[in-house]
Amino acid sequence: MYLTYTRHRVQDYEHWRKAFDANVPMLENAGVIGTWVVQINDDPTDIAVINTWPGKENWDNFIASHKFKNKDEMVQAQEKAGVIGEPEWWVGEVV
Repeated sequence: MYLTYTRHRVQDYEHWRKAFDANVPMLENAGVIGTWVVQINDDPTDIAVINTWPGKENWDNFIASHKFKNKDEMVQAQEKAGVIGEPEWWVGEVV
């Protein structure tokens, strides 16, 4: 199983959360089997999203499609949701 971690700042948590929840079906269609949203250090504008994926191929396919086909769509969705700056990303395997 693989985990992805995305951390970013948002202008308004409630606005961001509505946009995030609207995109959960996209994550599920990409193979995500679990999602957690974490507010860092009790700061509602500092958000981390942790997703679990059954295998690395699911993560690789999702990232490949968003790097090439849907990059502009992803950037626009982040801007519309109020994401500030570049998100921090990493992926790791559960061992």
